Amino acid sequence: MNVIAGTPLWVYPLFAVLLAFSIWQSQGRTVNMIQLAILPLLFLITSTARLAQVDQILSLLYLCTLLFISCLLVYFRSRKRVHVSATLGKIELSKDWIRGAGIMLIFFCQYYLAARQAILGEGIPLGEHSILAVILALSTSPLLSTAIAAWGLKRSL
Repeated sequence: MNVIAGTPLWVYPLFAVLLAFSIWQSQGRTVNMIQLAILPLLFLITSTARLAQVDQILSLLYLCTLLFISCLLVYFRSRKRVHVSATLGKIELSKDWIRGAGIMLIFFCQYYLAARQAILGEGIPLGEHSILAVILALSTSPLLSTAIAAWGLKRSL
């Protein structure tokens, strides 16, 4: 309970905004390449920075896992869910609940890392952070793989 009581007030509106944004992300829509690339890059930067505060190896683990899973998702899944309009240059995304769930999972992982670090200080087990690095990579990879698949399809037109 101390974690919830000690949470800054700005976290709750952020949670509500991210919840609404994750619902919006799960809907089918038409976007341009810049709109599609902003969110994965933002999560990539913030997650890497957060993990680098703990240990440089965790950042490397996160980036390698993210790259591996994203490549698998591009090959097996994302190419089927992204369509590029040759005439408009727009990208059509089909409905996908995984992108929305990934956003919420990233938020909870970041919140957990911050709360755990605030409670325990520097004595957080490295194994626990390794698991969180892999979970962050799993939750960011659907967003990144969608952007990679769209970029590849757009270049092939």
